[in-house]
Amino acid sequence: MAGVREQIVSVARAMLARGLVTGTAGNVSARHSRGMLLTPTRVHADDLTPESLVELTLAGAVSGEGRPSLEWRLHAAIYERRADVSAIVHTHSPYAVARSFDTAPVVVDTQERSYLGLEQIAVAPAVPAGSAELAEVAAAALGTAPAVLLSRHGVVAVGASPRDALELASTVEQLAQIALLVAGLTRS
Repeated sequence: MAGVREQIVSVARAMLARGLVTGTAGNVSARHSRGMLLTPTRVHADDLTPESLVELTLAGAVSGEGRPSLEWRLHAAIYERRADVSAIVHTHSPYAVARSFDTAPVVVDTQERSYLGLEQIAVAPAVPAGSAELAEVAAAALGTAPAVLLSRHGVVAVGASPRDALELASTVEQLAQIALLVAGLTRS
């Protein structure tokens, strides 16, 4: 499990470096036999250590010290519904958040459509952060897809590893930027 802990920390720092989060926003998790490992609440990525990650069950019972991210329910709901998911990344990336004000799905018309097999990215309804309701609407909107936008909130991307989920979240941010640029061109 030590390698997974280090990968979660590395991915959290990469999210910050890539501008996908600011401050202490966003979170990263990885599934394990007793539930998940998750970044703690309100800890800056530069201050994370493998030991500071929170181990908890999918019901929210914490093993050891630390307080899990406010969005632990979101991660748990996805792991409960998706046996194929081993890691989750949640970003607050600016273009994706801006695009999520439009609740229509993001249609993928770039080469990522065939490369990733991603035709569109759904937008889950706006509900309070950290709530059980957000966990439910996000997991439902994600369905079997690899990513979803949370309206006025950010991106949730899933994968076989934290790094895979990060790369997908970065792609969603780029697709959102392209969608906004194209929308601006068609309005001219």
